[in-house]
Formats: sequence, structure tokens, C-alpha cells
Amino acid sequence: MGYGTREDLKIIVADLSTDSAEFVAAGTSAWVLRGGRLDLELFLAFGVFGLCLKIFFYPAANPVDTLWEGVPVWETAIVQNLFADEGLAPRVYGFVALPNGMWAEAVEYAGDEQNLPERLFERFMGVATRHNIRSNCLTYPGGRAKWDAFHSNAIANWRGDWFLDWGGKYRAALYPELEREGQSSDFNWERRA
Repeated sequence: MGYGTREDLKIIVADLSTDSAEFVAAGTSAWVLRGGRLDLELFLAFGVFGLCLKIFFYPAANPVDTLWEGVPVWETAIVQNLFADEGLAPRVYGFVALPNGMWAEAVEYAGDEQNLPERLFERFMGVATRHNIRSNCLTYPGGRAKWDAFHSNAIANWRGDWFLDWGGKYRAALYPELEREGQSSDFNWERRA
């Protein structure tokens, strides 16, 4: 399917029409816009219909310098696309440089149906294990980092069968400096009630 390397992600510099776009979601690091003329402009830029713009709060020179939970958004997009290949995440098609120094992902719109698909736990874990994916964003007592994608509070991070919160997720082999003392080779995922 592609989109698993830096070369697969497209970068455009554009003054997109966000005035008529609808604000559809926000988190702690980004907000999401779609609709109006923006839909057409994203289609023309990336050749895919149904994309939205996920705008990161932090200005930077490029997507490699834009950090999301301490990891470059370029890397989080690659990780997200590894899961998208398995139907577990919306696909990121590329990045858009906005006039105010902000960066945004052009990503499939996930809808608004919150869901916590426990039935996907083993499949999700299999993808993470196969690609040695780690999380840099959640630390618990004892210095252990956990990625609670299936914690009961994580429902806000799922839409249908797609996980949305890729901040801090990275391939361990490429970012050894992010490894923390106490992380084990199973990257400390767990199902929590």
C-alpha cells in the first residue's frame, strides 16, 4: 500500500481555503478541519477524496521539526500508516505547510462515531510487535511507559475501528534516544479496565 516511508508522504506548500471549512475535532496537540472548498483543494493536491486537515498547534520549519508528544510528526505519520495498512488507522497522505508556520496532515477523515473495539486488541498488538512500535507519551510509576490504546478512557481516541492518537508513537529501531529505562521489549502495552 505504500506510505510507510518518508518518500511516500507528499509535502505541499499551499494557501488552502480554510475559511469555509468546518471545525470537526480537537485534541491536546491538533485540531481538525474539513468541508467547504478545503475538501476540493485537498482532493486536487493529494488525489484522494474524503481527506481532512489535522493542524498541529506547534509552528516549526518542517514536519520533521514539528514534534507530537516528543516525536517528529513525520515519524508518527509513518507509524500511523503502518496501522492504516491493516485497517486500524486513517491513512496520512502527506503534509501541508500553512502560511502561519504551522504544519498539517492531510489524512482520511475518520468520522465521529466513538468506539472502543476490544475485539481488535490482538490484531493491533500484532502490528505493533511486528514493527517494534513504542510510545513516548504515557509514563506510569516505576518509569514504565504504556500505550493504553484499549483503556476504557481511550474511547475518545477511536472512531469506528480506527485509532487516532498517534502522538509519541515511533519505531524503536529508528529512535533509540527515545527509549526509557524500564521499557521492555513488549513496549508495555496492556489492556486496562
